[in-house]
Amino acid sequence: MANLLLFSVSFAVLILAYVAVRPKGEGILPIDFFVVFFTLQYGIHAGYPGGMLRLSAGLGAGVEENYLLLLSVSYIGLALGLIQPFRIVTPGSLVLKEYVLAPRKYIYLGLVFSFLIAMTQFPDFSVYREYMKYVFGSSDFSYVQLRREVFQGDFFTTITNLLRQSATVSLFLVGLLFFVLGKHSAALAMAVLVFFACAAQLNKFPYVYYVLSAVILVMTIKGHGRLMAEYDFKKVAIIFTFVLFLFFLLSRLYIFQYSEELAGGLVTSQDISNVLPYRLFFASNDGLRLWVDYFSITPFIGFANIQSLADFFGLDYFNPPAEIPYHYLGVELTTIQVGFIGSSYASFGLVGVFLNSLIIAVMVREFSAFVISIRQYEIKALFLTVFSINMIFLQTREFHTALVSGGVLIAPLFMYFIIRLISERKE
Repeated sequence: MANLLLFSVSFAVLILAYVAVRPKGEGILPIDFFVVFFTLQYGIHAGYPGGMLRLSAGLGAGVEENYLLLLSVSYIGLALGLIQPFRIVTPGSLVLKEYVLAPRKYIYLGLVFSFLIAMTQFPDFSVYREYMKYVFGSSDFSYVQLRREVFQGDFFTTITNLLRQSATVSLFLVGLLFFVLGKHSAALAMAVLVFFACAAQLNKFPYVYYVLSAVILVMTIKGHGRLMAEYDFKKVAIIFTFVLFLFFLLSRLYIFQYSEELAGGLVTSQDISNVLPYRLFFASNDGLRLWVDYFSITPFIGFANIQSLADFFGLDYFNPPAEIPYHYLGVELTTIQVGFIGSSYASFGLVGVFLNSLIIAVMVREFSAFVISIRQYEIKALFLTVFSINMIFLQTREFHTALVSGGVLIAPLFMYFIIRLISERKE
């Protein structure tokens, strides 16, 4: 398999490029989070899946060859984007002013934000009510119905999905910052209120996402603006314990999600345990093989996968994460997320993958340079956290979705806006 050799060499080139350009002595940066999240699904194991494939196991050798070529093109695009000499943010080119953050202003802002979000359900607050009924076992709806049918298109659901990884997480992190720096219990309470009023849902992901965000922020504050700049046994032990906690949290959330199936004997706890490694390491690359097979017999769709552009150009909107699974599985309300590689391939094939990979590599390198340029360590901690945590959406959402509702571009803008609103500039 010639493409398997190309795949392996290309991945090595990507890792070498990353090592060559990664800033030294700055601790963990957004570029590191991107590489970690990317390689969890699209690392070297993606070309050597063994028996882990579920969706694409019977597609054949031709699909696998094209899939390996696709990943090789992405690796090369990422590598070239990392090492190209053009720089937007250079030392001294961008300096943020220093601000004094005011806890009282934050609490006022958090109250207003939470109130406005909650009032989108007025007068019956049906989403909150049904979620609570489900938690306490009195809902008339199943988990799938509540997640994908009952409130589909509801304004509250739409707005919270849009803001969960941008404005909401930014407000949450600022409240946590006040608590860590000054033990402001009211600010911590407001951060918790913002989460439950504006971000919580039955889906397991927000809980893992917000816990991980909190850990990144706290560790960065303790490192005075640098995350794990110095390595010692205590920090490694803390990270190891946290990883174990995340696996425990994920398993409990899966048990909650599939409680009805467990009670009915449709699945077992062992089935849920087997899901975790698959979802962590193989779900996206397994799904991407379906994209390769689908577009081997179907023309690429250009901008038809972006609703606003499809409307503007008079195209028929096509949603690959929903339409392609339906084509192969015949199940509605099921989505498969394969990240920026899948969305760019669906739009323009290998050329789209190469260009999108190039752009993303430049972006994550510049995000890291921006974080390094911030002098005030508490502000630096906030931006490092929102940039870093949202790197996950480049692998789990279509590219245009990751930029907006995934918060890759929008979250830092909201964070800057919030900082300006709740602070007084130093003289």
